[in-house]
Amino acid sequence: MKKAFYILSLSFMTNILTFAQMSKGSLLFDFTGNYIESINNTGVSMSNYSGKTKTLDLGASIGYSLSNSFVFGIGIEYADFKDLRNYYFYYYNNFLLAEQMEIKTKIVAPFFYVKYYKQIIQKLYVSANLSASYGFAHSDYSSLNVVATV
Repeated sequence: MKKAFYILSLSFMTNILTFAQMSKGSLLFDFTGNYIESINNTGVSMSNYSGKTKTLDLGASIGYSLSNSFVFGIGIEYADFKDLRNYYFYYYNNFLLAEQMEIKTKIVAPFFYVKYYKQIIQKLYVSANLSASYGFAHSDYSSLNVVATV
C-alpha cells in the first residue's frame, strides 16, 4: 500500500511541475502507457468459466501552446487487446461441453486535441480536453467447441 501511495504521489508532483512551465509558444510532449492483465474465474461444481485479458495502450502527442491557457496538438495511439475465455459445463458426471474463445484486436488511432488550462494556485492547474480521433482496427476471432460423453 505504501509503495502505491509513493508512486501516485510522485506522478502527481511530476505532472504539477510539468504544467507549471507552460507559456505561449511552448511545445508540450506527452507520452502515455498502460498495461493491464486480469484473470477471472467463476463457477460451481457443474459449470466453470475462466478468462484472461491482456490490454496494452501506448500513446504519444505533441502540442503547441497558442496562449498561456490554450494548447492545440496532434498524436497517435496504439492499443493491443487479447482475450481468452474458457467455459466448461458438466452434466451429471457423464457429459462435457467445453468452449474456448480467443479474441485479438489491434488499434492504431491518430488524433488531434485542444486543451484549456486554468491555474488554481501556483503550480496547480485544472484542464479541460476536447479531442477527436479516427482509428484503424483489426480483430481476429477463434472459437473451439467440444462436446463429449465421459
